[in-house]
Amino acid sequence: MFCDAGPSVFLELAKIPAIRSICLWLSSRPVHDSLTTEPYNAPSLEQLTLMGAPAGLTRLLVPLRAAALTSLELTLITNVPGGWHECDVACMRAAANAVSPASLRTITLDLGAYWGSVELMTVLQPLLQLPTITRFELRMLSLASRPSLTMTEDGFARIAEAWVHIEVLNIVGSWGPAAPTPSAIVLLYFWKSCPRLRQLSLPYLNLDVEPELLTDRLPAKPSSHGLKRLYIYSDLFVRPRSTLDSNRTREWASYVLRLFTFLESTSDPHMILDSPWRNVTQEMWFMRSARDGRADA
Repeated sequence: MFCDAGPSVFLELAKIPAIRSICLWLSSRPVHDSLTTEPYNAPSLEQLTLMGAPAGLTRLLVPLRAAALTSLELTLITNVPGGWHECDVACMRAAANAVSPASLRTITLDLGAYWGSVELMTVLQPLLQLPTITRFELRMLSLASRPSLTMTEDGFARIAEAWVHIEVLNIVGSWGPAAPTPSAIVLLYFWKSCPRLRQLSLPYLNLDVEPELLTDRLPAKPSSHGLKRLYIYSDLFVRPRSTLDSNRTREWASYVLRLFTFLESTSDPHMILDSPWRNVTQEMWFMRSARDGRADA
């Protein structure tokens, strides 16, 4: 770990053939204009962890060519209020262009320092051009700054269609108080497009959907999808939420189990389920136990 280091330190390290992993906290000091803008290769670099302001990280990433990189972790630190800005988008573009689409497997983004609302598709758009991603994690959770995410259901469909090889997808955060909350219908998109998915963690998903929509979109029979862990996080913002009656609770439990027959866990030890999802998961395990009991009889 090289704390408070300048970009020139990274340039020198990246060129050393023996170095396969770099973890750098980019200096907050101004970046000198003498920093090279010519492309440079990091031929052996496989793991890269960077922390710093988006503008500084962008200057570092734009000339980088890391064809062997398999894992990228970025922590974006900003004191600019108002959420996602053009400099942040530029940083995501630079990161996507610095790596080989055929090599990168893991992306981790930490946006916990953000103050406002972030449109999730704006963050992900440059990264969706990397088709071999198997693990993606985004953390945007800070009670002090109350950051929030926004996302449409169609946006989830685009993620699922772009990352068909994804095995772990974790998005930890909370939807903004003024934005519509995506519904649990989005689970269907991952069932359809991501057969290798084994862990899915998402912010709160709305269960206020008409039962007819659930029935129409269910697969004809229980699927063979191998998802093992499904975590739906609590909503940090207080907003009106309908209470599910017993029929709707059973319908949602049946919907989730029909999609993901082999679920083993729906509760992360670090999370607290909102009441509707708590009732649904309890009903799921009751239905699972009853089904297994009939199979053993």
